[in-house]
Amino acid sequence: MPRKRIDLRSGSHETLIASVMKRHLAGALILALAAGQLRAEPQLQTGSIEGRVMRDGISDPVPGATVGLIPAVTAQAFERLSKAAESLVLPGIQEVIPQLLTMTVDESDDAITALKNLDLPADFVTALNDMQSAKSNTPGFPKLALTDNDGHFAVPNLSPGRYMVFAQRDGFFGKPLAGTETPRSFESMLATVASDRSTSDIAIPLLAGAAIAGTVFDERNHPLIHADVEADVIAYSNGLPVLQRKAIQQTDEHGAYRLSYLPPGAYLIAAHPLLSASSTTMDAPVDTFYPDSFSPPKAIPVSVKLGDEVSGIDIHMQAVHTAKISGTIINGIGAPSLMPDGRSGTFPSATLHLISQDSWLPDAMGMRNVASEP
Repeated sequence: MPRKRIDLRSGSHETLIASVMKRHLAGALILALAAGQLRAEPQLQTGSIEGRVMRDGISDPVPGATVGLIPAVTAQAFERLSKAAESLVLPGIQEVIPQLLTMTVDESDDAITALKNLDLPADFVTALNDMQSAKSNTPGFPKLALTDNDGHFAVPNLSPGRYMVFAQRDGFFGKPLAGTETPRSFESMLATVASDRSTSDIAIPLLAGAAIAGTVFDERNHPLIHADVEADVIAYSNGLPVLQRKAIQQTDEHGAYRLSYLPPGAYLIAAHPLLSASSTTMDAPVDTFYPDSFSPPKAIPVSVKLGDEVSGIDIHMQAVHTAKISGTIINGIGAPSLMPDGRSGTFPSATLHLISQDSWLPDAMGMRNVASEP
């Protein structure tokens, strides 16, 4: 039988070539699948987690809270690290550990490396290594979101699996762990993400910090407006007691103040007088601690627990008789001082420190910068 000739000018050859190529590729694909060279990979269906962050006990929303997700394996490493840190007596360590939750892999690597440079117990270093390994093996986490005005959050595009969901915001706290009394800086719960589904029943309660309120009166017993009021705790630096500020707020037009979102503890509440023109000798108001003392050891501490609303902490400003100290600064042998260029004269300025026998001063050396003399 004579072969059918193909007219290359007609364009029918294009259809024929396409048909041949299609049959060839289909046959090759079937052969490859039969030989096990190709495997059809199922497309992974992701899920999501959403829910609300609210105030514990009253269900009011907590807007602006940071919500994060980490895989369960990282959560387990974090819990072991937190447990190992409980017995450490190292200033600031309990505040640093929760920050690892929101850090990227690179950030946590830097923080953990810095911690391991300290003289730490072996079990804590092991827990640090486990945490570092868990973070490195789960790139892309934590997944973070912020709650809206209704306390709602949503985290999409999550692979199926088990996660720890945590929430934190300044001034709010999580419940203490079993066997402890110190509240955590966050609250958490476990959640499971299923394929192509939304887990939407997440509700995370946060405990609100305490509030201390009152009114400040001047030395004439009039409300003192626009005065700074702060809540201080006693800390130690180089073995000396110092005051560490935890919150500050100005009084309103009625002399009232409110210090909110305080962690549980005992606070010294201090009011600072408004600055006025200096005078050589006068009765001037000074920093006054609740209720009416300018000496911290004589102040009455105000103790609060989470959620406490303590009112009536009124402060009556005290005035003291002030004086001016003046004089001349010379060197130790009484000879004229030399300028940096060798000329005789005095330096343009020198810092004068007043050393008090009272150890309640702002720095560890018990010194305060009083003046700069020209």
